[in-house]
Parts: sequence; C-alpha cells; structure tokens
Amino acid sequence: MARSIKLNGTSEGVEMIVDDNVTTVFSREKAIDALGFYKALDYHARDIYELEKGICGPIPKGSFESLEGLVKEIVDGINGLAAEGASTSDGQTIPGSIYNGDEEDIPF
Repeated sequence: MARSIKLNGTSEGVEMIVDDNVTTVFSREKAIDALGFYKALDYHARDIYELEKGICGPIPKGSFESLEGLVKEIVDGINGLAAEGASTSDGQTIPGSIYNGDEEDIPF
C-alpha cells in the first residue's frame, strides 16, 4: 500500500506525519529509538513509503535535514525490501517478500 511520510518542525520538536496523521514527535529531550520509530510508521508487509517535503519551522535547518536524511535512508530500505520478490513454485513473483527459497530450507 502506498503511504506518505512528512516531517514538520514545531516548537515541541519534529512531527512525523504518516498518511496525514501525526504519529510521533521527535524532541531533543528523548532519543529516537527503533521500536518507537517502527510503531510510528505503522508498517505492514508490502507498504511503500514516499517522503514528502516538510518544513523545518523553528528547528535549526541542519538538525532538521539530518533527521530527514535518516528517515529517507530508512524509507529507501523499506521500499527496497518491498520491491524484492520471491518466486512461487509456478514462477509467479510475490511482491514484498524477502524470502527466496523452499520451505524445506527454513531452519525452524
């Protein structure tokens, strides 16, 4: 599913807006953690994200652009996983799958 992400600077910090809903606010008082970021994305298999241009507002431009760069790298990685496909036994491609082997190869 196509999803949109935008970052906007506010007096509280940088809002991460996913599909027009503020999902988290990154502030200087709290470190960004992977689990919190993942939950804010509301990620589902085969989601494709587009990072829209936001505004830095009162946040220093360099700080805002650094966070924006980090989010872009994460989004590019997620989109890369979604673009990879695995083949089924009849040769069809399964979009968004990162597994490319037989069930017998699964180690658990």
